[in-house]
Amino acid sequence: MNISWFQKSLVKLLFLFTLVIGLLGFNHSQAYALDNGLAETPPMGWNGWNAFHCDVNAVLVKETAKKMVESGMKEAGYQYVNLDDCWMLSQRDENGNLVPDPAKFPDGIKEVADYVHSLGLKMGIYASAGTTTCAWYPGSLNHEKEDAQSFAEWGIDYLKYDNCGDPQGRPIQERYEKMRDALAATGRDIVFSMSVGGGDDPWLWGKQVGNLWRTIGDISDSYVRMLVVFLKNVELYPYAGPGYWNDADMLEIGNGGMSLEEYRTEFSLWSIMASPLLAGTDLLNASKEIMDIYTNREVIAVNQDPIGLQGRPIKQQNDGSMVLLKPMANGDKAVVFFNSSNAALNVEISLSQLGIPFSVDKKTYTVRNLWAHETVSTTDKISASVPPHGIMMYRISPGTKNEVSTDGFKRVINNDGKEIWVKSLSDGSKMITLVNRTTAATTISAEPEKLGFKHASVYLAEDYWTGQKLSYASKIVSDVEPFSAVTYRVTPGTPNEVPAAVSISFDGPSLIAPGETKTIITTMTNYGRNAVHNLNLKLNVPEGWKVISGSDTTFKTMPPEGKNNSVKVSWKVTAPQDAEAGWSHLTADVMFDSGGGNQGHVRSGFSVQIPSAPPTENAFLSDMQFFGNVSNGWGPIERDTSVGGNYQGDGKMITLNGKGYEKGLGVHAYSKASFYIGKNFSRFISDIGLDGETQGGSVIFQVWGDGNKLYDSGVMKDNADVQHVNVDVSDVDVLMLEVMDGGVGNGADHADWAGAKLLKEVLVDDIKINGESLSGFDQVTKDYYMTYLEGTISDVPTVEVIPANNDVKVDISPAEQLPGTTVITATSADGSVTKTYKIHFNVTPQLYVSDLPWIYATTGWGTIHRDASVGENPIKLLTDSGIVTYDKGIGTHAISEIIYDIAGRGYGRFQSYVGLDHESHNNDSGSIVFQVWADGELLFDSGTMKRDTLAKFVDVDVSGRKQLKLIVTDAGDGIGNDHGDWADAQFIADNTAPEIHTKMNDNDLQTEVTIPDSNR
Repeated sequence: MNISWFQKSLVKLLFLFTLVIGLLGFNHSQAYALDNGLAETPPMGWNGWNAFHCDVNAVLVKETAKKMVESGMKEAGYQYVNLDDCWMLSQRDENGNLVPDPAKFPDGIKEVADYVHSLGLKMGIYASAGTTTCAWYPGSLNHEKEDAQSFAEWGIDYLKYDNCGDPQGRPIQERYEKMRDALAATGRDIVFSMSVGGGDDPWLWGKQVGNLWRTIGDISDSYVRMLVVFLKNVELYPYAGPGYWNDADMLEIGNGGMSLEEYRTEFSLWSIMASPLLAGTDLLNASKEIMDIYTNREVIAVNQDPIGLQGRPIKQQNDGSMVLLKPMANGDKAVVFFNSSNAALNVEISLSQLGIPFSVDKKTYTVRNLWAHETVSTTDKISASVPPHGIMMYRISPGTKNEVSTDGFKRVINNDGKEIWVKSLSDGSKMITLVNRTTAATTISAEPEKLGFKHASVYLAEDYWTGQKLSYASKIVSDVEPFSAVTYRVTPGTPNEVPAAVSISFDGPSLIAPGETKTIITTMTNYGRNAVHNLNLKLNVPEGWKVISGSDTTFKTMPPEGKNNSVKVSWKVTAPQDAEAGWSHLTADVMFDSGGGNQGHVRSGFSVQIPSAPPTENAFLSDMQFFGNVSNGWGPIERDTSVGGNYQGDGKMITLNGKGYEKGLGVHAYSKASFYIGKNFSRFISDIGLDGETQGGSVIFQVWGDGNKLYDSGVMKDNADVQHVNVDVSDVDVLMLEVMDGGVGNGADHADWAGAKLLKEVLVDDIKINGESLSGFDQVTKDYYMTYLEGTISDVPTVEVIPANNDVKVDISPAEQLPGTTVITATSADGSVTKTYKIHFNVTPQLYVSDLPWIYATTGWGTIHRDASVGENPIKLLTDSGIVTYDKGIGTHAISEIIYDIAGRGYGRFQSYVGLDHESHNNDSGSIVFQVWADGELLFDSGTMKRDTLAKFVDVDVSGRKQLKLIVTDAGDGIGNDHGDWADAQFIADNTAPEIHTKMNDNDLQTEVTIPDSNR
């Protein structure tokens, strides 16, 4: 018997990043399917829009249909030949009917449809649910009945119904329902494809209205756009099934904008997602390589699997790798390794993570590569090197001689998403597949007499994966995980022919931290006809773990089905302190006497996730490891920068409403990142909003703790006030941060968790130095540095601590002299938490700007760097002495702005060298202007500086000023390569320039001038 081994809470961890969306309205008992008997598998065919747009005609359609037959596409499963927009005249006739364009279709649409039908194919057409189509031809709003009737009379089998034109104030669902009813009234079978572009969340209501619905705006022939479409569609797996599909849009394969590798990726991803496969290219001129992609029958078989579970992500890393799993009707598992990054990646998954059960004897499983058409074997895992933008696609099976195809499976029972599918075999046995299409693990029972079997004393069920055959009294019972399936081969039998069906199920935690002890409960149940005897249960744990049973593990007798036939055993399981992060697998074995000389042995498994130990002190999330799956709608999640582009490390400084942050997470909707915090912190704090690098976005931020929502921002748009998140996480093990699209599409949804941090306990609200708040105090950093100019300070600064509440005990040990260190110790009322902060005071004749905190900063590319260029290289400027390398300074990129608070500091002058940095990878392009402002007054303007402009020296009086602003702007040729440096930037008491030393640079025979550390 195949007893599920991922229990409910484990599944929650595996799938949470998509189930949160799925739970927003997802309820099988509330939404009935259209159930018109059509599109029981995802539609396959051709549509001319991607390749031809409006340039379609009868000849093209007929020749394409003929090519589909001759090329083997029809035999591979392609059925529909679909017209898109522009097939009609711009006006209806005097009776209000649509009129085919006679120049394109001289004999009308019916003549073309008749030809297509003569080839054994089906015909599709296009209309729109507004007053016009997208190309401004007549729409079908208020003409649904006559248009549907015309389509039926012409022999149309498929309608793509777009959402263009004026809706006249009528809700989208109402408009689509009206066409649904009009099509049904014709009496003709017409697949209803709702091209709604993802607006109004059609997956929530589309099942009742159409056979498929677009989940996002139009695709285009680029890898980036294909990736965006995929990332949106893949998260919607709870909403797909036979007769109702998430449509990721027509395929671009063959149109020239992507490589063959990327086209194979598109076809594989669409196939495992059970998305319709509609070729969108010029088939008449397609190359052999392109046709080989379209006609890969092994991949198509995954897409056309009858139970119609959409492939779901089960492993996703922030490096751009993802593993998708799709259970098949016959028990096989289809798997895709996808690498969205720009570099090859090694990807690995264990068989246990794929839901392949533990067997009593270590079995060998068959792994079929669906593109190489090669088969290998494995016992425990699958691993591969996946090329950039590429995939590896597999179909895994037990590798026995008794394998059966997926053809012929029929759904016999559907009880609110708990389904039973059956296929009759020639030997009188039946394959029975139990499908769970709900969001929670559930027990499904199959009564053989309701599945076509005659009454028998027992039924023998052979587990598809383990090959173990057990005897059931009256029903086959199995736990089935969400969106998963379990398969058996069932035959009538007699008692004692094989061992009775004794199952082992688990109830326990989804994770166990290193050194932690948790309780796991095993339940043994006898589903057999007769009692079993002498049961001996054992729980096996990994090496180094400890397990102690809380009750007896041996039992003399267990009654048969229906007679108190279950028993529970509790176990205390302890993970070692050095347990490695990742998945750990436990197994339970029970040996028993089943009568008639049958000795039974059943094994079941259970997996828990081992997290990395959380920090012991206050911590920024950007310094912590992710826990579990990580998803992001555009590129990877970036640490301490905005999300930037599509690759790791291409973000800019995190900027919310013009304010720059040096710490945080840059994300893009839809995004999910989890962190294991182990009830180790009291507060999660972050500023949130849309990053300034894009405009037009709209997002929703949510914070979750162990599956419970802790915070919801509501919709946030451009220039909205920054929100401040401050939530209690004292009872949270797993913290999850989620960002969703706010309703206008996710094209510009660059969002930031700025300064995101975890606090053990907030003991100190503020620290004041000489009456002013300590700039940069974040409660995480332990050491703070205050540097003063000589002559501006004589006494040790006064330090004042503002405690979080009156119960916090504060002790201040002031510095005895300058330079010196003041130590602050804050202790909670109960003495359980102590925080120590150190304020290091220094006095110097030159105060480098790179050692000071700013109150505001933003840059046009990358991140502002202290003592390095924006490209993170040594600062280098061109001078009349050659290339000068500076140890100190600020590296920026136009357009940038940095503001410093200098009120009451006693600074006399600001000095700096400025110019375009000579990064080794930059060419001669780039032109910028440096400006220095103080209290709204322009103090310095460099004029236009180019790559060959010598560095200029800034020397301005800032005495008595309150605020200094350093600006770098583009000089008019765009900001590309505008790497600008404030080299050796400093405040001093007078205008004395620093001492300069020279040396020869042996590498390029230029004079290099270095500003030494001794001048600091």
